[in-house]
Amino acid sequence: EEEVYKAVGLCYIEPELRENRGEIEACMNNSLPKLVNLDDIKGDLNISAKLVDEALKKYSYVGVRVESNIKKTKNVYRMLEVEILENGEIEKKDIEYDFLVGILDKEISTQNIIKSFSKIKFLRIFRDINNKINLNLDYEKIFEEMKRKDIILEIISRPNNLFSEVLIKQAIEKGVKISVVSNAKNLDELKFIKYGINQVRRGWAEAKNIINAQNNPF
Repeated sequence: EEEVYKAVGLCYIEPELRENRGEIEACMNNSLPKLVNLDDIKGDLNISAKLVDEALKKYSYVGVRVESNIKKTKNVYRMLEVEILENGEIEKKDIEYDFLVGILDKEISTQNIIKSFSKIKFLRIFRDINNKINLNLDYEKIFEEMKRKDIILEIISRPNNLFSEVLIKQAIEKGVKISVVSNAKNLDELKFIKYGINQVRRGWAEAKNIINAQNNPF
């Protein structure tokens, strides 16, 4: 396959990039990304607390969803998930945490989403009840503010809830950092992370764009 590209004067283009979104021009300009690989991942920042011991056999660190107060331990980040409310405030939970993950799963204005950035560290954008991404938001403005306030875009790797690769690419172009997570509830679901990696590759993600492809994610 690489020989075919060479024969027509092009560099090899990874299958995930063949979407007619500028890959030919990037190839000709020698600016194609070196896509992130599953082997680059150093940790999974969204798993059930009961999976910590097993996950740490594979990863250098993990993030656990906390539903009650748990002791802070080495290489384990306590991730508290909170709903972003329609007025831009966040759900109140009396639980100790290291990082707040804001969950966007309803119709909220762009302005009020940005308002929530003063309280959260991660933003997760769910598909709606019809399994569609809300395209009525001003994602350009959202991603610009995420970059400015160092908010991380969390990409859930569940096959039926993958975020748009087009919007992933837009976020990366704005300089937004990304966390690709399995959202595992059991051991088998730890493997879901491969689907998230495949999706961010379609969004032109390199290892440098993914916080959990780094030895120190924060």
